[in-house]
Amino acid sequence: AAWDDLPAYGQAAPMPAHGPPAAWNAAPAATNPYATSGASTSRPKKAGSPGKCPNCGGSNYSTPVFTWWGGMVGQHLLSHVVCKKCHTAFNSKTGRSNTPAIIIYHVVILALLIPVFIAIFVMGQL
Repeated sequence: AAWDDLPAYGQAAPMPAHGPPAAWNAAPAATNPYATSGASTSRPKKAGSPGKCPNCGGSNYSTPVFTWWGGMVGQHLLSHVVCKKCHTAFNSKTGRSNTPAIIIYHVVILALLIPVFIAIFVMGQL
């Protein structure tokens, strides 16, 4: 193309004599390219998560804001919930009691804190 055929700065290029490309006038695709292949769009439950209270079978439960054993963090780490109907506490992922997990949680916390307290005590003796 010769330089003389180009439009001046700031002006649009002229449309070709035959009109715009056919793709500009084409109807939109009838199918959604992002749609799933007929599968359910709801999120599947994780394997082994009953989502029901083991005591009364209710599905209305909530995560406590604070627990004596986990403060404000422990219950979130262990998926700890309390049934609103019968007040049974359990693991929402497994449907079982969290007592063994709470004991392990305390053992790990103590195993991490005891060396810190020993170090502070030894540094205070120097």
